[in-house]
Amino acid sequence: NMQRRKEIFFFFQAEDGIRDFCLSRGLGDVYKRQGINAEYMGIMQRNLVGLAQSLRGPLQRKSLKCFNTRIDPTTIDTMKEKTFSDNVYEFFDDAALHLNIRQDYLEVYKKCNTTLKVNLPVIRDNKTIEFIPAYRSQHKQHLLPTQGGFRLAPDLDIRASQTLACYSTFRCAVADVPFGGAGGGVKIDPRHYSQTEIERIVRRYTIEVYKKGFMGAVVDVPSPDYGTNTKIMHWMDDTIRFISAYKDINASAAVTGKAQSQGGLGIRAEAGGYGVVFVVEQVLQNEKILRRYNLQSGLKGKTFIVQGFGHQGYQIAKLLVERGAILVGVQEWNGGVYNPEGFDPVHLKEHFNRSQDITNYKYAKDSREDFSLMTYPCDMLVTAAKESQITKFNVNQLQCKMVIEAAQGSTTWIADYMLNQRNIFVLPDLLTTTGDITASYFDWLRNLEHVRSGLMMKKWTEKGFLLLTQKAAEVYGKKIEDLTEEDIASIKGPKAVSYTHLTLPTIYSVQISVVAVSLKKK
Repeated sequence: NMQRRKEIFFFFQAEDGIRDFCLSRGLGDVYKRQGINAEYMGIMQRNLVGLAQSLRGPLQRKSLKCFNTRIDPTTIDTMKEKTFSDNVYEFFDDAALHLNIRQDYLEVYKKCNTTLKVNLPVIRDNKTIEFIPAYRSQHKQHLLPTQGGFRLAPDLDIRASQTLACYSTFRCAVADVPFGGAGGGVKIDPRHYSQTEIERIVRRYTIEVYKKGFMGAVVDVPSPDYGTNTKIMHWMDDTIRFISAYKDINASAAVTGKAQSQGGLGIRAEAGGYGVVFVVEQVLQNEKILRRYNLQSGLKGKTFIVQGFGHQGYQIAKLLVERGAILVGVQEWNGGVYNPEGFDPVHLKEHFNRSQDITNYKYAKDSREDFSLMTYPCDMLVTAAKESQITKFNVNQLQCKMVIEAAQGSTTWIADYMLNQRNIFVLPDLLTTTGDITASYFDWLRNLEHVRSGLMMKKWTEKGFLLLTQKAAEVYGKKIEDLTEEDIASIKGPKAVSYTHLTLPTIYSVQISVVAVSLKKK
């Protein structure tokens, strides 16, 4: 009987026609159609009446712009904020309501296939031994290799690792990149460990994961994530090559995000920022979106605040300023600065790297040692830090016109609903973060083909060369006729090839299809 109740719940939840029928004609007919024994009528009556009452609000809200019909606005104040993992699955369930897919299939799509947990014995600099938990999850192997971030974070656990892998599957699917999803890392706060300690941790992690079959060029390819950089990815690559390069010519393809001198493209952080800015540029040219959210076209003159001024946040700020936007605020983990006249992101980043404290920047008109600066007035709020930064507790204080999610899961499920109710435009992370996924793909390809980046494109047609020249002119901020011989020569290098692939046609076609579905589904 419990299984029958579960089946009816899903059946009742998914079909709009059945909802209307049940609410207008009574629940008894549903019992008869489902063959429910009269002995359980009382239990089923109470359960389905409660379900019907929870659905009345959504049925009356069909005309709202937000497609999420699973939140009752009268209960938001009493609802508890969910974890990052729960938020991902709630968004998944929202999207599933628009698809004619069996519930058991949907549950299969959610679940993570395999997860490895290891405890790494690490010798600290003071000669003590510490056991550190580490994880690697592979969500789905329908496409191989799997690909996903490797992070160093104190809040990482097995469920977060599985959720990151699930997220990676969806990101690769949106970007149309032939990878399955993976994710994981080590549960540490890198600020509390020396560089030599971190190197020992990363190398030990690589050995443990690789020898258990959870890493390899055709198995699972890690990429940089929170708390990691090109140096850390080089340590992983060097360890794998030391273990297996003598028998595997493709050993270097097992890790992406390396420096160019180590076989990578060398633009991993820059590519992620470029992908975000390109999507923003394209969307702000869509007349339907501009009318719906009462926005002005183009980036010139728009003010923005960046929450998170690491590699990704800095690149986004730099590229937006180059296109005419004004950086009025930066929010970091230990405070923030604000100036309505704007900041120079390069100078601000140099100061932050020197002092590790952004609040004492001399050109700031206002500084805060808390997280309130992201609620200051601006046209665009860029979230480039960690998960769950915009929640039900601060969403009503935001004074921006659009939210650009440049980090995974930066807006919670409830906050996303409330932003839609306020008619604040949200650019989702599944779309904006396709830049680094695409960069990882071409990084992987380059190592597999064992050629320099200029030879990855087999034939150079006249039209293709013109497109590359135009893109080089955009990258270097010059007119085509002003390009030097060095600029022209550089379009055969990794930077220009990556930029060209990021924009033509990958991200461009992705954002067109996502925007089309968004407008259709409201």
